[in-house]
Parts: sequence; C-alpha cells; structure tokens
Amino acid sequence: MGIWSGSYSDFVLSPKPPVGNDSPAAQRGVKRRKTGVTSTSGKKKAASVTKSNARADEFLARASPSPPRYPRSELDMHLSIRHARKAGAADDVWDLIHTLDEPYKKQNPWKPSNLLYRNICLLCCDFIKGRTKTNRYSWEDALRNTKHSSNAKYHNKSKHVAHPLAILAEQTTTEKAKTDIVNAEADVRAVLALLHMYLRLPKSRPQQRLRLLRLLLSLKEPS
Repeated sequence: MGIWSGSYSDFVLSPKPPVGNDSPAAQRGVKRRKTGVTSTSGKKKAASVTKSNARADEFLARASPSPPRYPRSELDMHLSIRHARKAGAADDVWDLIHTLDEPYKKQNPWKPSNLLYRNICLLCCDFIKGRTKTNRYSWEDALRNTKHSSNAKYHNKSKHVAHPLAILAEQTTTEKAKTDIVNAEADVRAVLALLHMYLRLPKSRPQQRLRLLRLLLSLKEPS
C-alpha cells in the first residue's frame, strides 16, 4: 500500500443539514392563510340575503301596520268609553272607582278575555299612563268588577297605598267616621237627657210627660 501524496483541497466538506424553520419538513408544515378578497359567489350570496331581509321587513310592515291614532281622554282611554261615579253610593271610595255606562270586553289580542267588566279604577289609569311603554290597549288593565265599597277600599289599600288620592280618600273616610261617632254620641246624650226629664216629671203633669214621650218616640236611631 502506497503513501497518499495529495493535498487537503481534494476533500470537499459535506453541507450541514438545515436547522429549524429552514428544513423542508418545517417548510411543508407551514400553511398560509388565504387573505384574498371575498369571492364573487360570496358577494352574490350576501347580497341575496340582504334583499331577502329587506323584502321580509317590507312584508311585515304591510301585514301589521301601526294602529291608527284614536281620540283619547285624560286617562288615555278611548273617548267612546263612558264612566261615572256609582249612582246612589255615598262612600267616597267611588270617587276613585267608576262604573262604566256599558259593560266592556277587552279588545287586546295579546291578552284575550271573555269577561265583561263593569268598573274602572282611575288610580290604575293614572299609573298605566305613566308607564314608559304603552299601547292602545294598555288602559284595559285598569278594568275591574267591584260591587261593594269594602272591595273598592281593599283594592286601593293593596294597590295604591302610597297614591296621594288614595291617602286623601282614606283620611276623608276616617274624618267622616269620627264625625259620625261624635254626632251619634251627641244624639245619645240628647235622648238620655229627655228620658231623664221624662222620668223626673211627676205623674200630676201628664201633658208634659206625654209631650216628652212623643218626642222620644219620634227620634230615629243614628244611621
């Protein structure tokens, strides 16, 4: 075997393998996101959806038009609904709960009812009128069927205890009750005084006794 007599330039170094992101495997693994503009078919589809929505809105507007304006009272109800204080009722509570001239059936299609209502609470009307969102049927929530004064008072105390008109009505009722008691006590004292005079008159004065007796019998019990 001979001795090599060449030079180091005869040797060619092998290229170093790529490292990191420069490797073919890494380059194959990278997927680029498409950032191009929307395709023509996508644009046509979006335009079609927009036109369909516009047609649907137009159809709904024609199918359910906004209700026409109607003449309303201060309580925000239709002027054709007439009501007044309960006839022949002496209690002040009927100043706040009126009787309808004709029984009324609710017209609200979202709250159907077959009942005929004969009363309406004015305080409820005032409360409903102050709502932020109302419609032409909102006032119907104030309709009631109230037959007796006790039912009307219970409604006011349970639903409108803080309303100024309810407070005033309660105070008026209380004052009237106190006045009735005072008057009744005065009547009782007057009757007792006449009775005492009758008993003190001697039988020798029959005419005076008879007049007092007739006066006592003519007195009526306090209502």
